[in-house]
Amino acid sequence: MKAEDKAPPLSLKKRLFFTLIVTAVVGVLALSATELIVRRTSRRYPTPAALRDRTLEYAPALFARHVFPRKELRANNEDENNPVEYYINGKGYRGRDFSAAKPAGAIRIIFYGGSATFDVNLPEGRDWPHRVESILRENGYPQVEVINAGAPGHASWDSFGRLFSEGHLFSPDYVVSNNGWNDFRYFRSDEPLLREFQPLCQSSRNTDPRLNYRNRIDGLLCEHSQLYLRLRSRYYDWRLKLGPMGAKPGGDYSSEITETALRQYYLNQVMFVDAAREIGAVPVLMTEARLTAPNNTESEKARIAPYLDYVKLNREGLLKAYEGIEGTLRKISAEKNVELIDVSNELDGRDEYFTDVVHLTPAGSEELAQLTARRLMELLKGRERKDAGRQ
Repeated sequence: MKAEDKAPPLSLKKRLFFTLIVTAVVGVLALSATELIVRRTSRRYPTPAALRDRTLEYAPALFARHVFPRKELRANNEDENNPVEYYINGKGYRGRDFSAAKPAGAIRIIFYGGSATFDVNLPEGRDWPHRVESILRENGYPQVEVINAGAPGHASWDSFGRLFSEGHLFSPDYVVSNNGWNDFRYFRSDEPLLREFQPLCQSSRNTDPRLNYRNRIDGLLCEHSQLYLRLRSRYYDWRLKLGPMGAKPGGDYSSEITETALRQYYLNQVMFVDAAREIGAVPVLMTEARLTAPNNTESEKARIAPYLDYVKLNREGLLKAYEGIEGTLRKISAEKNVELIDVSNELDGRDEYFTDVVHLTPAGSEELAQLTARRLMELLKGRERKDAGRQ
């Protein structure tokens, strides 16, 4: 072949162009293959629109950080490996609807607390407060009616605020406070409670990037790519410092809890007790079941460690916090002659009963329901004896 018949070398511009074309094709093929693998090997991940439709909805409130709006809605937890459906009734409480006016002859029990009382891992009708109702009815108290007033994120002051501002209108016979973990978010601080927490913003649901598309391109990618959805979710979790229990506070870890925090917790629970008696109800305090215990195994400590981020207490500080609030509950029980359901011996530190630091497995939920029902049955029998004595 003559030299002049050889093809002239490509210019730099053409070489760059062809390199970009090949890179783009390889990139598209790689992304397509990854997308296919994601779709075939994992559960379909919800788009922001679908997630918004199925997550619990909150509304701002004056006497608690937030409440469920007073409308019927169904929601799911965000665990793709263990999906659980919740029903919020027309009065803004978990479970079947109930009349605001207590039916004649009914014995009404309201359980207050955070997500551990809401019982996030159990499906509708199986949450432990409603299991308490079933157990009591099966054991000779068909007139018992339970209202689950647990709400994820709520602490002891929310329980008092909700009883004071609405719960009393339901004429409960017994009100139960089951609070601990969510109070720990202020236990390393000397700041007054009033300055430590901000109310829920009405627009927060509408601006949360996890529940809303950012623009048309974002919406298009979310609707058509599972790979993009997963990368997007991880990015916002990182950017917003989110985890399974929501936002993580900043600051350093502490091994100490403050006297200010314990004084506040004491006051919250005393006010709950006094408010209950003022409305003619019997107050009941509970220790919150927990995985954290002095004798935790190394495996259990490893399970607990990631959740310390949410309270910024190290293990030593967390044990002191639990010791502080449980000592406070026992003190109030003795001072004010209040029933205390202490589940520490039966549940605390039992790995098989917990999915994390405070949330229960089905076995743990059932055990807590059985323990609580037995103690409440004793109160109901005492009430019957008093009624019989008056006749």
